[in-house]
Amino acid sequence: MVLHHLDDPTPAVREMRRVLKPGSTAVVLELAPHREEWMRDEQGDRHLGLDPRDVRAAFERSGFVDARIEAVDDRYQPKRRESASNEAAPALSLYLVRGRVPSGA
Repeated sequence: MVLHHLDDPTPAVREMRRVLKPGSTAVVLELAPHREEWMRDEQGDRHLGLDPRDVRAAFERSGFVDARIEAVDDRYQPKRRESASNEAAPALSLYLVRGRVPSGA
């Protein structure tokens, strides 16, 4: 749940690939796209979620193999500042992207 806070998530994924040993697996939990604009100011979000296909593509561009998207049977309930609104924020969808560093790398 970090990539949506970055201007460009690809360098972070490349760094994960760089520091992992051959045969290792990286797993990222991320927010699906949503419309909660208030999260930009209150949570520091640069993106209102990320398309899972874009995150998988970043894994593939960074040298991970067998990159795949996995559904998560859970939701994220962000907390709003008390002064912002008495209205509860909606629960947001999550997903995983998993990729493996090639064994011979």
